[in-house]
Amino acid sequence: MAITNSVVRIYADSALSTLLKTISTSGGATTVEVTGLTAGTAYYATVQITTSDSLTSAESAPYQFFTLPDVNFASGSPTAGADYISVQLRSTTTDVAVRRSGVIYDTHSDFSHPEYAEYDSVQSRALVIRDVSPNTTYYLKPYVKDEFHRIWINSAAAVSVTTGLGIPIVSWAGNAVVGPTSYSIDVNISSSGVLTSVVAVYTPAGGTEQTINLIAQTGTQTVSLTGLDQNTQYTLKVRATNSAGTGESTLINFATNQIGTSVTLDSVSVSNENNVITVSSSATYDQQEVTLTGHWIELYPNDTHTGSPDESLTGGAVDTFTNNLSHANPDETYYVFSRITYTIGSDPTVLTAWSEPYEVTTYSLFSFGNVIVNNTDSSVYYSVYGHSDSTVIEYSTDQLNWISVPISDPDGGIAIINGLSPNTTYYLRGRCQSAAGWSEYDTAQFSTSGVAYNITITSVTDVTMTSATINVNIS
Repeated sequence: MAITNSVVRIYADSALSTLLKTISTSGGATTVEVTGLTAGTAYYATVQITTSDSLTSAESAPYQFFTLPDVNFASGSPTAGADYISVQLRSTTTDVAVRRSGVIYDTHSDFSHPEYAEYDSVQSRALVIRDVSPNTTYYLKPYVKDEFHRIWINSAAAVSVTTGLGIPIVSWAGNAVVGPTSYSIDVNISSSGVLTSVVAVYTPAGGTEQTINLIAQTGTQTVSLTGLDQNTQYTLKVRATNSAGTGESTLINFATNQIGTSVTLDSVSVSNENNVITVSSSATYDQQEVTLTGHWIELYPNDTHTGSPDESLTGGAVDTFTNNLSHANPDETYYVFSRITYTIGSDPTVLTAWSEPYEVTTYSLFSFGNVIVNNTDSSVYYSVYGHSDSTVIEYSTDQLNWISVPISDPDGGIAIINGLSPNTTYYLRGRCQSAAGWSEYDTAQFSTSGVAYNITITSVTDVTMTSATINVNIS
């Protein structure tokens, strides 16, 4: 017998009480297209077949399916600025329980590198995407997630939007070189649009702002200032402009030297035991014309030697000077300078030359406090000055084989050591680690006492008028 007819019926409910559509086909068709359905709706389908003898008829059990939710971009969406894309979605759903909606976005039209942005609603409100680049085309398509975390993507609604131009980004790239009448430093400029101008703006202390034009292009270039005054403080910044606006670097300070005179930091080192900073400095000058009047090494909290130094040491009118700066706090960043004062010829005017700054970071320091011993246990108090990323405490009886002690707080507290031997001297060492590295070990020692005995009289026997036997248990 051959199948002569099949009928597909579409119902609105699982009870099959509301028939919506009937599609008849001849023969044993295995694929039937159903149109005219509503988005985001649950349907129930059955298939009934009839054989050639018209005596056999069979119908399938109902099969539930959902049409895709109607999720799309709202009118006028998306929009974009230089650093964002704003999206509004609209979604019409009936039976699909939408938990979240969002967009898939990519700089590739085939969505080969997709990223997702979503929020907990399908209503028309702004969804702002921030991690975008200026002047870049993005492709977007909307989606919703149902209560079973299935994603329903409307690929037919895919759109593209191009972000706007951003203002140029200007940053210093280092390589500063200072001379008596010149200064140079590298600057980096990035821009999503064509640069129309790049200008360096410099101002002497108490003087008038001056400008020089640089090359209007992206990348790294060198700012070269010439014709400067000797031994003078200056400020410098760079401005770059495109059609979106003007970006500006941070303001930096520098000082020119006197001709033939300079001071250099030869070496700077920090002790991890007590944060003493050992500095060596040397002055170079024309000894026929220049008279040195003073030589200092100084510690500042900034790299522009503005304000008062945290510590200043003078070596007098010496060409080379080495000394120890000892006022630095633990776990802090400082800048070391050396400076000299001098006169030229018979001119009594005292001039000053500064070295370039040397950045140092001090160590956090570890210190033992009291050690309280209770028979074979001890409580070790310890402190960390500054912040510690890791703290180690160890103990030993021979100072060769060390055993670690569990630490609950790397920034200080109490460490408990259990199970020690009686009548024994123990040695402690501890140190901590910060951004500068590991501190030097601090050491201590303590001794345990003898074992405490428990003495009990268990009985008294053999008692007479003049004697008795006392029975003792010792544990």
